[in-house]
Amino acid sequence: MNSEEEEGVKASTRRVKLPRFKGVDPQGWVSRAEKFFEVKNISAEKLKFAVIGKEGSANHWLKFWRQKAKNKNHSWEEFIKALIQRFGRRERNSIFESLTKIKQQGSMEDYI
Repeated sequence: MNSEEEEGVKASTRRVKLPRFKGVDPQGWVSRAEKFFEVKNISAEKLKFAVIGKEGSANHWLKFWRQKAKNKNHSWEEFIKALIQRFGRRERNSIFESLTKIKQQGSMEDYI
């Protein structure tokens, strides 16, 4: 590879971003995240990077998981297992998912 090609590869790898995770398709997200870590040559700090890219219900779950896991040094593999367990089976309706679907109907006077 000549220096021009090397510069092109370096420039393209700088633009690679860790994919966002919104709670859908955890296996797909893990696969894309692994590619990101491979391109960026990240091996030891995967979990620290992974917590940045969560949105919506995935972000709420992550906060809960981290609090529950406080003072524990979890590995990337444990995180993946927990993520897939939580978001991998969408047919299972957890209490948390049920609570997030509650919508107010009517006025406040109706509830008083």
